Amino acid sequence: MNAIDDIIIDNKPIRSDLADFMQKLVSSSPAKMLELYRELNGKNDELSILKLFALYLQRNNEILKEFKRTFAGKNSDIKVNFIISQFSSRNRDVILASIEIAGILKTPLVMPYLQNIRIKGDADICNRIIEVALGVDDDYSAKILRCTMTSGNITLAKRSLDALSKRINSVPWEAFKPLLSHSDREIRLAAAFAIALRRAKASARTIIKAIAAEKLRDARLVLIRYAGMIPSRSMLIRLLDISVHDDDMKARLAATRTIDRLQGVIEPEELYSLRSSSDEMIRAEVLFRIGKFGSFAPSHKRYLRDTLKNSRSPIIRHACIMAMGYISEHRDMEFLESFLEADPATSYNATLALTRIWRLGDENNILHILKDSHSATQRQIILKYLTRRRGFGLSPEVLLRTAEGLLKDESCMNVKYLIVLLLKFSPILETFEFLFKIFSTHDCVFTMDAAGSSLTSLSNDHPDLLLEYFRKSDIDTCNQLISFIPRDLTVDFARKLLAAIFDKIEDPNISRKFEDIYLTFTSRHEIARQILRSLPDIVWKRLFLKNLLKYSSLPLIRFVRGELLALLGEDDDEVKMLAMRLLALTGDISTAPYLVAASEALNTSEAKEVASSFIKAHGMEVRP
Repeated sequence: MNAIDDIIIDNKPIRSDLADFMQKLVSSSPAKMLELYRELNGKNDELSILKLFALYLQRNNEILKEFKRTFAGKNSDIKVNFIISQFSSRNRDVILASIEIAGILKTPLVMPYLQNIRIKGDADICNRIIEVALGVDDDYSAKILRCTMTSGNITLAKRSLDALSKRINSVPWEAFKPLLSHSDREIRLAAAFAIALRRAKASARTIIKAIAAEKLRDARLVLIRYAGMIPSRSMLIRLLDISVHDDDMKARLAATRTIDRLQGVIEPEELYSLRSSSDEMIRAEVLFRIGKFGSFAPSHKRYLRDTLKNSRSPIIRHACIMAMGYISEHRDMEFLESFLEADPATSYNATLALTRIWRLGDENNILHILKDSHSATQRQIILKYLTRRRGFGLSPEVLLRTAEGLLKDESCMNVKYLIVLLLKFSPILETFEFLFKIFSTHDCVFTMDAAGSSLTSLSNDHPDLLLEYFRKSDIDTCNQLISFIPRDLTVDFARKLLAAIFDKIEDPNISRKFEDIYLTFTSRHEIARQILRSLPDIVWKRLFLKNLLKYSSLPLIRFVRGELLALLGEDDDEVKMLAMRLLALTGDISTAPYLVAASEALNTSEAKEVASSFIKAHGMEVRP
């Protein structure tokens, strides 16, 4: 690279020294150049600075890394002045190198000179200048970036826009206004975001116009979301208008969500000032938002109450009662109850409002409204509320009596479902019996499903109820109850439940019910072990071992190996034979002596075959 004639040098006689140095660099190794750099970087004379610049022009990767790491640390003022002088060079490579080094120095001193460099048509130089401007936050860098932001180069415009957008304190929102009509979608949206980020109320009308002018649907939706960042009255009015009148459903939804985000940003008084809008839809939305935004000012609540009582418009009444649901207090309960018999929409929202202010101690009021309500929708709201509140502290007996009374005359399937579902919070035996009766005899599949769900919850949360019901039920009922046995059985609970089952089934061979019981109780290995230890007689032992052989996995059989070995000492030959077959499946070589001893004790061909096959399978010799 022969750029020595275009490097700006104040001391003309040293040009020849620089030429000699550059000539030597041609044949220098990278290691030698790195050594020269480290030697020269600590000096501050003009020739040393020139030589460092010459080293940079070589574009060696190691030298470039070292420049970025250490060049700015020593004699930076002298280096800055030298770099500034090179901006007026006629050589493009010299200009590029000087701009890159200016970026390494990161000083605002170079910015006034950078903006005077002729960059017309040279994207590389323009990019380098932007790189420097990105690293410096001052008026000159902002001026350069604003210039490139409005240039015809899309890439440069996006980079400049992104950088200026973050300079909230130094770059006003007006700088981005011209870009809202840019042909590129991303630039339009980035400009809108930069404006919204500054939250200037004066910018609201600009964003409103941009929303109206935007032709692309997805871009318009984004602009609506950005609008929520500007807390102004005019913006709120425009968003309210979009939320209720826009032809695009997604735009209405976006505006609604944007208004939601203004909660806590817009002052309640500013929202309240819009309550008299001539547009009924907008007025209703404002009234609703007064409540939703949590405006507890007495004048606001009084206005809502008066409007609710006096307005003939269903839309306005509906909005007022919804708003009251957010800001009502316990003392407003009687007022809200007076609207329970109003039109369906008002009645519905009055009920919702009541659920927000009911407290512990209001159970009589809740049950009174629940029992006397003529609206299935109201009853559903109250029942869902009681379920969410886990019975609202009502005693199990009261819940059961309430459910029994409601079910007698209830015709709505959804209400029946919710009534029965609520009983999972009534953990008494009478409730368990009542639910099981519904589960086993009711003709409505939804009500049966709710009963099953409640029974499962009660069994999991209160297993003693299930155990007590097992003890008092016949075998057919017990067989149905098996499906409600908790999956996470404790050993103690399993023992008690087994004892209850053994007491019910005198002869396990009379039906296949034992197989269902077996599959339930062997879902956990420890439970299977307890069963083997507590089986009451030979008949049970035979049946259980047959099922163990028929259904069980190898890990389970290996887990109960000790119990199976103990069964080899039983007096019953069939039990011994079944235990032998199960032990042979374990593949445990230490089992061989026990199998041989058992086969000799039984002295049957079947027993001898099991023992012989096991020994052969493990490569052992079978003695005659």
